[in-house]
Amino acid sequence: MKIQPPQYDFPESYFDPAAPIGEWVRYHHDCSNKPDKSLSIIRTPKGWGWKCHRCGIHGFKSARGLSPEEMIKWKNTISNKPYQEEKEVQLPPEFTENIPPEGLAWLYTMGLTDTAIKEYGIGYSPVYDRVILLVYDDEELVAWHAKSLGITKPEIIYMRKKGMPIYFKVQKGHSRVVIVDNIFAAIKIGQFADSYGLMTIKLSDALAKNLANRYDKILVWLGPRKERKVSKFIIRQRALGYPVSAIKSDKNPKILLPEEIGEYL
Repeated sequence: MKIQPPQYDFPESYFDPAAPIGEWVRYHHDCSNKPDKSLSIIRTPKGWGWKCHRCGIHGFKSARGLSPEEMIKWKNTISNKPYQEEKEVQLPPEFTENIPPEGLAWLYTMGLTDTAIKEYGIGYSPVYDRVILLVYDDEELVAWHAKSLGITKPEIIYMRKKGMPIYFKVQKGHSRVVIVDNIFAAIKIGQFADSYGLMTIKLSDALAKNLANRYDKILVWLGPRKERKVSKFIIRQRALGYPVSAIKSDKNPKILLPEEIGEYL
């Protein structure tokens, strides 16, 4: 069955490929002779949604099919907001596991192997021209982390599901778990222990309690810049009776080679 394109009765110019993401813009709609702006259009990472507050018309137009000139504008402004939230997280448009050479080179410099890249479903979006790292919770896609391969700013876009704490989890049945602050460290540590990447989440009593119910030992490794914060957290968790300890290093684990991480663990 052929999918019909969205129906609308207003100018194509309303769909601005350079409009700010996540902000409603008001336009006039011909459903009334009144001069007010009853039509609202919002640009999302996947296209434009619209609704008229007077007549009730609503719909969505995908960004696919833009002209080359419009696509340049789209790609150059898709990252207006580095942190974005949606009720349901979808894969970036045209997501593929075929990563271009420059994307693979970046992943290799971060210490990931071809095996790890495939195991964790890392891919690429040609629409965004970004390497995409996916985050799942019980097989549900709850976030993605997108790294620019060109000059598009900001360098990183982080899309996440609203209303829930997001962790990048590597769970392989180890008796100990390491809390880190990013995906790359979590993946590399996963060769030696289970790991939780905090993403944008802060250390919390709730997280320590949850992990203490599942693991014999909890290690926190956030790198040298966060040692004071980690020390305060550990003192509090030990007072609560949780088996929490710190790993101290001169570098953040995300930039260490797997064999160097193994020496600490």
